[in-house]
Amino acid sequence: MKTLPRLRTTGVIADEIGASLSRVSYVLRTRQHIQPTALAGRLRLYDRQAVAMVRHEINAIDAHRWTVSSNNARTPGDAELPAMPKERGEKLRNEHPTNQRERRI
Repeated sequence: MKTLPRLRTTGVIADEIGASLSRVSYVLRTRQHIQPTALAGRLRLYDRQAVAMVRHEINAIDAHRWTVSSNNARTPGDAELPAMPKERGEKLRNEHPTNQRERRI
């Protein structure tokens, strides 16, 4: 007797590979080569090969993110860089030559 394939929803895929549902949904939405194996009403069901492709795509996204952030000498999770102080813009305006002439008069 032939066994039925074990098909997974996006939530089950997220649990299996340890990624968030939103990341798995994003990969499935943007990678046209990963297609559902079957449909059950509105649910899209995926096989083991699709799960492996999703895992590969998420790993590729993470690898690219780390490569880009290491080139910029920042890592994910770092605090945001401090914003430019407000005084700096004012200081630059005050150092402008026209402003210097006004002060000398």
